[in-house]
Parts: sequence; C-alpha cells; structure tokens
Amino acid sequence: MICGWACPFGAFQELIYSLPILRRIKQKKLPFILTNTIRAGLFIAMLLFLFGIIGDRKGTVIYHYVNPFNLFNLDFESFSILLTVIIALLGSFIIYRPFCQFVCPFGFVSWIAERFSIFRVQIDHDQCTQCGACIKACPLEASKGRVDRKKIPADCFSCARCLNVCPVDAIQYTSVFKIGVTKRFT
Repeated sequence: MICGWACPFGAFQELIYSLPILRRIKQKKLPFILTNTIRAGLFIAMLLFLFGIIGDRKGTVIYHYVNPFNLFNLDFESFSILLTVIIALLGSFIIYRPFCQFVCPFGFVSWIAERFSIFRVQIDHDQCTQCGACIKACPLEASKGRVDRKKIPADCFSCARCLNVCPVDAIQYTSVFKIGVTKRFT
C-alpha cells in the first residue's frame, strides 16, 4: 500500500511511467524472480552494513541513501548518489519503477508483509474468466501470479490498473473485513 499510494520516489517514477510519450515505448516486464533476488541481496547487504558486520562505516549512512522517503532531502554530496538517482529515473523510461523493483528496502519488506496485509488486491476466481486483461494491464507480474494462484505472487504496488480493466469485476481492492472497491477512484 505504501509503494502504490504514499512513496514520493515511487510516485515520481509512476509519473515518468505515465508520460504520454512512453505509451509508444514498449516497457520491459522483468521476471519477478530476478528483481526480487537482486532486491533481497541488496537488502541483506544493507542489514550487514547496518549492524556493522561488514564494512567500516555505519550502515545508517547507506540506509539514508536507499530510503525513498529521503530522496528530496539528499544533498547529493557524492556524485555516485546523484548518478544512482539519475539512473533510476532514466531507467523508468524502459522498466516500471526500477528503484522499487531492485533497490528499495521498504519494497522488499512490504512484499513480505503483503501476505499479512489488511488491504490487498484479490481475485474472485469463481468470477474470473481468464481473459488476461489484468495481466496485460499490470506493469509487473503481480496479476499473473494471482490469476495463476501462485503461492508466492510477484510484488503488487497497488496501482489498481487490474481493477479498472477487469470486464467482470472479479478483482477487488479489499480488506480482511470484506470491505472493497472494484474500480479505482479517478
């Protein structure tokens, strides 16, 4: 939920993704196993730095630079930090939310927490006609994993594109309290 609705860097990448010129560019959907493996590796490395197990600097310095909520507070004292931000933003032209998929520590933790989330995208498999509209609309592999009933579906950023294209309203953004919506508020 944070990734899709509250993260400033995610919103900035979403804005780039939504530019009309990009509708002509075929963006790449990378396999979730690849993106999540890279993100998990970076997350573990960050934890090792954070607790001083590897490296000679405190990990909080590294965390400061990969925290998407600090994007607009960074002073870019290091060229490598500025270059990383520029690469992530330029990468948004060809890959949906590259920072979120590869680097973001919150994204990795939220992917784990998504299994226990109060709010989530759910598919009513009895209503689903397997038309594939949600899979085409999803910029990640999240809808495919849910339609195929995978035990570990890909990360969902709650963009609600799948909700808007489902012709039979089989997809809902719902809560454990069974309160849901079938269309995104626009």
